[in-house]
Amino acid sequence: MSEVEKDVCESEAKEIKEVTDKTYLAGLDLGQANDYSALSIAEKNIHRERGKIWSKLSIGHLERYPIGTSYFDIAEEIAGRFEDPRLRIRGKLVVDQTGVGKPVMDILRKFGMHPIGITITGGYDVNEDGHGGFNVPKRDLVSALVSMYYGNLIAVMGSLKAAPEFNNELQHFSVKQNKSTGFESFEPDEANVHDDLVISVALIAWYSQYFDRVRIPGHGQPWIKDEEANKIDPLGYGMK
Repeated sequence: MSEVEKDVCESEAKEIKEVTDKTYLAGLDLGQANDYSALSIAEKNIHRERGKIWSKLSIGHLERYPIGTSYFDIAEEIAGRFEDPRLRIRGKLVVDQTGVGKPVMDILRKFGMHPIGITITGGYDVNEDGHGGFNVPKRDLVSALVSMYYGNLIAVMGSLKAAPEFNNELQHFSVKQNKSTGFESFEPDEANVHDDLVISVALIAWYSQYFDRVRIPGHGQPWIKDEEANKIDPLGYGMK
C-alpha cells in the first residue's frame, strides 16, 4: 500500500470513528404542483439516566424548496448533502411518498439514496407497504411530533431561517372532527398556512419513536428481538 493510499484509509477510518457516536435523520415532505416541499435534518442522541432511556432530536437544518422546484433537483440536492460522512454513514432519509409515490422514490434511489417511504393515511394502524416502507396514520405522525416537541425532546435551532415559519405552522396545526362521521383530520386552521415543514419534522419524530420502541430495551415498550424487528424493518434502516 502506497503512502497516499495509507493516508486515505486512515482518513476514512478517522472520519467513520468521529461520526459513529451519533445518528442522523432527514425528513422530506414532497409537495405536489402548487405545494412546497420541505427538508429537515436532525442529529439524534439517545440518553440513559437512572434506568430511563429517551431520545432527543436536534434540528440543525430546515429548508423549504420554492414552489415549482423539480423532484429531480430536490433529489440531486439531497444526494449532495448525504455526501457528508455523518449522513452517509449514520443517516437515514424518511420520505413522504403519499402523493408522488414510486417515481420520486426511484429518482432518489438513482442518486444512490436508500429512502424509507411513508404513505400517510387516515386510518388507525401502522403497517408495511410491501416495499420497505410504511403506511402511517397522520394522527400518529402528529402525535409523535407534538409529544416530542412539547416534551422538549425536539430542539429547533432558532438561528435557522425557516424556524419562525415552522413555529407558525405548528401553532396553526389543529385537529378537526366531522360531527357526522367522527372522522378526524389534521391540517392548518388557516387557508394561507402550510404544513410542509411540520410534516418533514413529524416524519423523523415518528420514525425515531417507532424504532426506539422496537429496538431499545426500557424505551416504554417490551423488548422485541432483532429477528422480530427485522420483520418490520427488512432493509435494516431502523436505529440500532
